[in-house]
Amino acid sequence: MCLGEAGIHNFMPSLSILNKPLLCYDNARSHNILINSMNLLAQKTDPSNLSIKTTNPEVYHAHWPVKDSSLVLQRCYLLAREMGIIVAAWLPTISRHEAKMLTPKHLWQDFLHAEKHQERVFELRFPRQNIDENHDPVLVELMEQLRRSASESELILALYEVFRPALAEAYQTYLDRADPLTDEPTFAYVQTFVRQLREQIAEAAEIVAWAREQLSVAERDAWLGHLRAGLAAAGGVLGIEASSEWKMSPAYATRPAMVLPSTALRDPRHQVRCLFHYPRTMLDDDRARQLAAALSHVNEAWASEAVARTMAEFPKAPLELLVKGARWCYDEMRHAQIGERRLKAWGFDLFKDVPIDALSFNLYSEAGHLYRFGLLHEVETRYNLAKVEMIDTFEKMGDWETRNDIDFDNADEAIHMRYAVDWFAHIFGRANRQERNVYVKGAGKMYDDYLALHETALLADQQTWLPKLHAKMGIE
Repeated sequence: MCLGEAGIHNFMPSLSILNKPLLCYDNARSHNILINSMNLLAQKTDPSNLSIKTTNPEVYHAHWPVKDSSLVLQRCYLLAREMGIIVAAWLPTISRHEAKMLTPKHLWQDFLHAEKHQERVFELRFPRQNIDENHDPVLVELMEQLRRSASESELILALYEVFRPALAEAYQTYLDRADPLTDEPTFAYVQTFVRQLREQIAEAAEIVAWAREQLSVAERDAWLGHLRAGLAAAGGVLGIEASSEWKMSPAYATRPAMVLPSTALRDPRHQVRCLFHYPRTMLDDDRARQLAAALSHVNEAWASEAVARTMAEFPKAPLELLVKGARWCYDEMRHAQIGERRLKAWGFDLFKDVPIDALSFNLYSEAGHLYRFGLLHEVETRYNLAKVEMIDTFEKMGDWETRNDIDFDNADEAIHMRYAVDWFAHIFGRANRQERNVYVKGAGKMYDDYLALHETALLADQQTWLPKLHAKMGIE
């Protein structure tokens, strides 16, 4: 649906600026139509009151009308949702430890932002619920370019030096133009988004500095310039700036489509690359069980990656389901950080001392991802009661840190079991438990069979690192 001239000639200052949406993308002239239409309207009244750049909140006609508000929020929704999906797709192949730990938090926030935008756009367009229709093709292509980043360094720089700063600036522009009384529902949550995005950028400073070092100045400038040119061609995040032509370099236009990863990477700084992290023996000592619990937690990155991979496998899943997936993904990576915190408190160096593996993710590289996702549901169900016993054990020891870590972990896992049922219902249909169990039980059997078959090798590998950890903790 495009702007018609009747909408301009019928303009009434006391009503919405146009009878039809200002922004549409049925043809390449849409952005110019927007700017020209605003200029025509401005000539009918005080130009300072209708300038698209007006930021004076006391000028009534500077505020967003309902149709414009819903359209610019739809653009923000697209970026938030797509950034979340793209980070999910990339997560297994992000090797830098700090980036792997941090990005699931921001992915989760991306989907919370998308959820609020969807809710508000539905309110503004009621009863229409068409937020996933008629997206700006330039924004869509921009997100595809982000997906096709050539390395995790390019991905990190694109996220934290282009898209997240642009979104924060766009939200601030929205607030400057919004009426805090008539548009309070939007105003309230967008204020929070501005703060969260600025916090994300600050939190990512270390990994951004690392990413910048991985590329030459010419490579970095070309990549970021390419994305900024695309954003300019879209008229900015909100689509209200004068658009320009996006002359995409063949080097970027011909990049191959992303292939979802079948294996997960770990940081090359990890010196203890074990076959499997969980001790196979010597668990009769309570302190040894403390250590085993921390090692289990620090290696839960695979679970976060498994959820992320599922989200990337089904990017068109209902937003409600993706929000659950994002929370689940972040929960599992928080569990990994819990283990890291405990091990560091006991004096261990994460990169020099701690055994790290990706077995539970990589074991299913040939069987297929649904088996990997099935294993996640299987182990969360299988070990639920065991964690209750561990909570009691550590409480009796007086180790409240480990006790509380597992207590909160177990609370999360109870929710995750419900999430898994919802995801499998989406994939197979709610009534099709038999097909779901093929993957859940099948994955568990593959996992158990692998550990049994390689028991001798696992024990030999364990002897290269476990005695050192026990000695450092005074475990005999």
